[in-house]
Amino acid sequence: MAVIIMLPSKDNIQLFKTMVRREVKSRYQGTLLGFFWNLVTPLLMLAIYSTVFLVVFEAKWHLEGTQTADYGLMLFIGILTHALWPKY
Repeated sequence: MAVIIMLPSKDNIQLFKTMVRREVKSRYQGTLLGFFWNLVTPLLMLAIYSTVFLVVFEAKWHLEGTQTADYGLMLFIGILTHALWPKY
């Protein structure tokens, strides 16, 4: 099954921009930071989870040899995936 992505034609690009702008404004209307909540929320969750699991619980990945895992990066990718999956 092929996925077809419909892009606006040159004639309708202004209409497309207006509709996207209206959708974003209505989604974040009445919020303090508006669109920036998309960035602030995962970063705040990353800070909290990193503090809890790395400092309080001292979580470590058990890898072979002297390999180390970047726990913060893996956590951030997981948080972003989880945060964006239900929205789209």
